[in-house]
Amino acid sequence: MWIYWVLFLWPALFAVVEPRLSASLSKLAILLYAIFLTLIIGLRFEVGEDWSSYLDHLARAEGASWYDASQSKDIAYGFLNWVAATSGLGVWLVNLVCAMVFVVGIVVFCRKLLNPWLALAIGIPYMAIVMGMNYTRQSAAVGFVLLALVAIQDGRIWRFVILIIVASMFHKSAVLLLPIAALIRARNRFWVILWISIAFMLAFIAFVVESYDEIVNQYIGEGLTSDGAVIRVAMNAGAALVFLAIRRLLELPPLHLKIWTWISIIALLFIPAVVLSPSSTAVDRLALYFMPIQLLAFAHLPSAVRQWGLRRVATLFLVFGYAVIMFVWFEYSPWSFALLPYKFYPLER
Repeated sequence: MWIYWVLFLWPALFAVVEPRLSASLSKLAILLYAIFLTLIIGLRFEVGEDWSSYLDHLARAEGASWYDASQSKDIAYGFLNWVAATSGLGVWLVNLVCAMVFVVGIVVFCRKLLNPWLALAIGIPYMAIVMGMNYTRQSAAVGFVLLALVAIQDGRIWRFVILIIVASMFHKSAVLLLPIAALIRARNRFWVILWISIAFMLAFIAFVVESYDEIVNQYIGEGLTSDGAVIRVAMNAGAALVFLAIRRLLELPPLHLKIWTWISIIALLFIPAVVLSPSSTAVDRLALYFMPIQLLAFAHLPSAVRQWGLRRVATLFLVFGYAVIMFVWFEYSPWSFALLPYKFYPLER
């Protein structure tokens, strides 16, 4: 279990100590951490509650054509399994590629924030460890979503659309984020909404309609529930409330304020959704795409309260709070056994 605490304490200590590094050394430190995080997630061995099901995906790709393998599951993930099966690189290629996409996404996203190390520390307990180690397909999708959020903050609306569509090729649920682009585009609203709606419908037809019955039966018909869904949705909602409370204290561009205001509102809507939905698992999986609000809101919180001399206190409080969250999950979650003990592939052969 110590390896998980290393993943958390590395960025946490940088966030608290705030070492005065040059720009080049700072980039090197984050690069080394990104490589370390990618290897720990990508080269895990028999770790994660869905480990066996991912091996089944790989087995089905063996002997299949690239087209059949791509159609068997989410397109990009199925094709990646086909490449792994035909090349003999196995599940390690699949996991490494998905881990790399996720880590690139979260590092690029966090580097745009005021305190990148604090944002990384906040993202480790659930986004990196729980999601990254358990939900391989969706972690890759979230990586592309994070890159898409960076693109839309820069005003690159169509790059956002393309990245969300790519994310949908790893996990179909990501397609539901496409309409966000229409909500936050200020100019030429009619045409933006029209084209985003067309893109959404095409993506929905391409990635979701064929599996609609399976999705409904699995999540709604069987009433799948997630034990921690309410807690995770509440964490997003709490971060959303914090952002809405401090947004006027932040020196963010108007476009950024609009983006994160809308995302905060949507995150709050997950509260009634998780209560009323027949499947908390379905709501929980969709809520994963809105976890970046925690990174943004809490990474900016110390700056917002610095005028009252509380910047360091806020940083320590957040680091301690997420350390407690991580401790509680490993000690009391019924699914923590799937990550323990951690095994590293090169040492298990």
